[in-house]
Amino acid sequence: MVHKGGVFVFFERHVHEDAELPIHFNHQAARFKTHNEYHWHETSEWILVTEGTVEIRIGDAINYYTKGDLVLICPQLPHSFYSPEGRCGYYCMIPDNSILTAVGFDMHDFYTESLIDDDEIKTYYRRIIQEYEEKKPSYKICIKAYIAAMSALALRRYRKEGVKGNLLEDNAM
Repeated sequence: MVHKGGVFVFFERHVHEDAELPIHFNHQAARFKTHNEYHWHETSEWILVTEGTVEIRIGDAINYYTKGDLVLICPQLPHSFYSPEGRCGYYCMIPDNSILTAVGFDMHDFYTESLIDDDEIKTYYRRIIQEYEEKKPSYKICIKAYIAAMSALALRRYRKEGVKGNLLEDNAM
């Protein structure tokens, strides 16, 4: 746990059940009456809101997202979730950095705007959801390719200039 600006932030470690597809992926139907624990991880997190309103605190910024919004939380940025309506729904995808470094990403240089208002990138995300649900042959390869494409397009179109990694130290090792 790291103390940052008067707030405790814990390191969220992900253990992947499938070594061939090291991704944390689920659909949340959450009931956050208060902010969930302020946390961070070494990897990016993609949120696609499916219902209600979700308030996401990323660093010191608080923003509200509604159905159809795609949010990218960059590696190592502390964040938490809250639903002012008491209920919200969203897909959460946290790919292991190994998927992106395998195709040449420098994760210390992966910082973008949070709101990804881009139909092409959203289409890739919906394809990932479909691949997870249908599990057709080679679906794991397709999912990794879509993650790489989404991330490359997000970096190209929404990059924050002058921001570098190592914002927090991994004190959980």
